[in-house]
Amino acid sequence: MYDTQENKITPTNLQDYVIKMNGLDVDKDETEVEFELEAEATSFSTSSDSDEEIDATDCVFMSLDSFKEILKIEDYDTLKLTLQNIYDTAVELTADIEEQADKSLEEVYDRVYTSILSMDNLTQMKKAISKVKHVYLDNLSVLMRSNDVNADKSIKELHYICDPYHFLIKTDDIIVLKRELKALKKDTITKLKDLDQEVQDNIARQLKECAIKEQPVKFDVQEIKKHFDDRIIGQEEAKRDVISAIYMNKLNSDPTNKNNCLLIGPTGSGKTLLAETVAEYFDMPIEIIDTTQLTVPGYVGANLDDFLERLLNKANGNLKKAEEGIVVFDEIDKKGSDSNSDISGKGVLNTLLPFISGTTYDIRYNGRVVSFDTSKLTIFATGAFTDTANDKEKTYNGTSIGFGSTVNSKKEDIEYSKITREDLIKKGNIPAELIGRFAIVTQLSGHTLESLKSILTNSDKSALLSEKEKLANIGIELSWTNGYLEAVANEAIKLKTGARSLKSTVDKSIKDVRWEVISNLDKYSGIILTEQTVNDSLDCLLVDKNGNTIVFKDVIEEKPKLKVKE
Repeated sequence: MYDTQENKITPTNLQDYVIKMNGLDVDKDETEVEFELEAEATSFSTSSDSDEEIDATDCVFMSLDSFKEILKIEDYDTLKLTLQNIYDTAVELTADIEEQADKSLEEVYDRVYTSILSMDNLTQMKKAISKVKHVYLDNLSVLMRSNDVNADKSIKELHYICDPYHFLIKTDDIIVLKRELKALKKDTITKLKDLDQEVQDNIARQLKECAIKEQPVKFDVQEIKKHFDDRIIGQEEAKRDVISAIYMNKLNSDPTNKNNCLLIGPTGSGKTLLAETVAEYFDMPIEIIDTTQLTVPGYVGANLDDFLERLLNKANGNLKKAEEGIVVFDEIDKKGSDSNSDISGKGVLNTLLPFISGTTYDIRYNGRVVSFDTSKLTIFATGAFTDTANDKEKTYNGTSIGFGSTVNSKKEDIEYSKITREDLIKKGNIPAELIGRFAIVTQLSGHTLESLKSILTNSDKSALLSEKEKLANIGIELSWTNGYLEAVANEAIKLKTGARSLKSTVDKSIKDVRWEVISNLDKYSGIILTEQTVNDSLDCLLVDKNGNTIVFKDVIEEKPKLKVKE
């Protein structure tokens, strides 16, 4: 509206004006009027006898009194100046409104997008994405029915926007779904801004309704468990304990009542992997701290501020996300060990108390000071507690074992004597106050020959399966014998590093034959790893393009040897 006292544009319902100016019957049913208005879009005739059409968005409306005041102006220059002022003001305010509309659309889209990414239930997430997709499809349908030649660009952009969503809702991996949705965000908002303003406004309004109606998400525990099972073989009790702890933390509104986890188990049993899997599934930034590198204030070494800065960096500067992240204090047992010669050893453990309970650290990030509240962090601590475990040896199938023992068990996991909180305090030399900060203390079992073989062939983190997938991309089929799996597993047991040594053993056995194959892709179609390959990387089989098997060692021996010139 234009007023003589104040220039401004305000929202106005123009339906009555449009009905009258288009000669529509005011007494018609509301549905009929809406149908005719849709056909007319935003255009109307200047008079019932004229064919000239004016876009309603290009009109300036003013009060009748203001219009009468203009009619009273008799001087041409004054009249022209007055009309020019009205025009300039309208253009300026319209531009402001359009800019605000752009911001409004982006803000609404970002709010809906963020709420979807925060979901931890695949089914709920797909339903939310489907709602957003149908908003775009509904607007696309309206535009295609309008027969408006000016809508071609918006129709094309909406097609581009809708297409990726068809594939998104078919994805059955929540991690992949979140990654693809993140990648789609920037491109989608760019295309939305290229739509006609009216279409943008409709989409913003409809997306806003989606966001308002969004219900709190419940977590699908079975879905979370499957994600863990795909990455971690065995360790059923530990997986249940960790999933339960995180599940309750997500439902908890009191940060002082959170569940922190202390994970005990031999090297390579999957302690750190459990924490990493939590971070991966819930899209939480994670910082793993080598506790042996921490020192008390006044000593040279790493301090907690440094690690909080790294965590904030992993959250791309998003303080809220960083404060709700994960911190892992790895090898915490070594700070309390009697063999620890570090003068600040046990003092460091005491400095962790306020950090775990919740306190504020002033850290520097991008040249500014940020107050980081640790009360919402999920805290893990890990340790082998080997000395404590060896003091509690038990008989397993008639054999006395400790964490470092070799056991030819066919069970998936080796179960050790339960280490109690009292054991950790008395034998592990961990302060009682610190143990009290961990609501969950769970003990991981040691891997057997069978469980290590299962990791090689079933885990999403398997180094062997990773090699197979990468070679398949260049047309090379990687296969192996059961003897190879046993030899790799036995090597891991011999090294006493559990699943951690599987990758290095696989890589050592395959690196030479892999180089031969990728250097001569026209000759080979496959690789077969055998039991002997673990000790001699040249003792494996190659498959040529005709399906014939060749001993890799023979191929090497047949190659001409380089002669050194004297």
